[in-house]
Amino acid sequence: MLMTHRVDCFIQLDQIIYIHDHQVSVGKHEDLLKKNTGYAKLIEGGQQHA
Repeated sequence: MLMTHRVDCFIQLDQIIYIHDHQVSVGKHEDLLKKNTGYAKLIEGGQQHA
C-alpha cells in the first residue's frame, strides 16, 4: 500500500492517491472515507491505535 498527498494547483489541493490490490482511488480525504471502504478501514484502524 502506498499513500501520498499531492498539491499542484488549488483545484487539486489535498488530493490523496490510495492504491490497494491493484486499484487506484484519487480524491479528498472526506470523499475517500465515503466511497472507499479500504481507505476508511485504514484510517479508522490508525485512529484506534493513536
